[in-house]
Amino acid sequence: MMKLIHSIELCKAKRNIDYRSVINSAKVNIKNSRTGFTLIELVMTIILLGVVSIPLSLLIVEQINGTFQSENYAQAANFARVEMERIRNLPYASVVTANFPNYLASGYDVARTVTFVAGNAGSAESLKQVSVTVSKGGPALETLITYLARNVGYGI
Repeated sequence: MMKLIHSIELCKAKRNIDYRSVINSAKVNIKNSRTGFTLIELVMTIILLGVVSIPLSLLIVEQINGTFQSENYAQAANFARVEMERIRNLPYASVVTANFPNYLASGYDVARTVTFVAGNAGSAESLKQVSVTVSKGGPALETLITYLARNVGYGI
């Protein structure tokens, strides 16, 4: 900027030089002095992008894993509900402990556990606890419990 002012002052003193040519030549000098990036600037930019991108990529991977895990839990809950509806439509005597590997060709395993809470299979009045557990080659993803009664009077 000082160079430009100095050039203009010289023009004023001589009175025979065009101001526009002096200003344009000063602009060209300023533009030429600031072109390109240095090697250090490029290396620092690459390092900074690497430091920022590593945590972001790990965050994205965790998000994708969480999405798949959530899908497994939702599917297991749906299979447990389907099995509970099947149990409610079975006759009381037909509700027994059973295992269903590869339930409905889905890759999930369903286990039905029946225990007598009150009475037994031969008694006139009995109460069964039915537990449905869904897993996919590992620990249980979903467990639902219900009770079935035969000839039990409540509140009498």
